[in-house]
Amino acid sequence: MLSCQKEEGPKSRPSTLTQKKLGGEITLAHKSGEWKLSSTNGKLRVLYFGFTTCPDICPMALTKLSKVLKRLSPEQFSQVQPVFISVDWKRDTPQSVDEYVDFFGKGYIGLTGSESQIKKVAEDYGVFFEFVPLKDSALKYTVDHTSRYYVIDKQGNFYKSYSNITDEPNFIVDITTLLRK
Repeated sequence: MLSCQKEEGPKSRPSTLTQKKLGGEITLAHKSGEWKLSSTNGKLRVLYFGFTTCPDICPMALTKLSKVLKRLSPEQFSQVQPVFISVDWKRDTPQSVDEYVDFFGKGYIGLTGSESQIKKVAEDYGVFFEFVPLKDSALKYTVDHTSRYYVIDKQGNFYKSYSNITDEPNFIVDITTLLRK
């Protein structure tokens, strides 16, 4: 089984999560055009970074997110914007990313961008990713990447990231608390 998960960057460098303040405006491509994080201010955002041909980690992570968000009331869920950002600008298009996220739930936004856009957003949010060649594979490469959920508050500020939301009781408590603010 292929793995595409990295909790932190390579051992030769410290995790970006502890080096600087995370967050910032995001401007990426959506199937309907340019999308900005600030265009959804007033909603709580949950970001997840990955790629559409990820064999296991991304589908499991997005399935977990869907299951946890189903614990919210319809009114609460209407105030949450799940966002999937593909770090594979070589293969993923705004259309393919949108089709991918539709599988996990209504209302998900799928985004991608150019190499420079993806690298900027990844740096702003402390996301590690690396293209890894696959010999003897039709895919030619996979992408190792950080597997975390990033919560952005209603004003567009980074709140916190979580590595596991199903075994983390604070995730749903934090979400419901932030929704009341």
